[in-house]
Amino acid sequence: GPSLWMGTSGSGTQCHYDVANNIILQLYGTKRVQCFAPIQGVNHLHVFPDAHPRARKSQVNFDTPNDTKFPHFSTLPPPVLDVVLQPGDALEIPAFWFHHVENRRIPNSN
Repeated sequence: GPSLWMGTSGSGTQCHYDVANNIILQLYGTKRVQCFAPIQGVNHLHVFPDAHPRARKSQVNFDTPNDTKFPHFSTLPPPVLDVVLQPGDALEIPAFWFHHVENRRIPNSN
């Protein structure tokens, strides 16, 4: 069945893919979403192996990438989609597309 994910101000989601389609509905605040085609992820995002507990996730920290440990990340093309969602916006992410999500900080929130 469907899942509901909620994030706090300033939180984020490590770049990953899901095996089912997703719809992000932004209710409050803003959220930056970067989407990468499956082939981009396979070739550049250094994804954990299938048997690993963090399977489907990139090993790369987008804020502080380690080019020595993850050399293919430095040649990652720009995201196919790079958007900031506002309250009331919705975004469909197809299965197997990689997405990196950053919830923007809301002033005076914890």
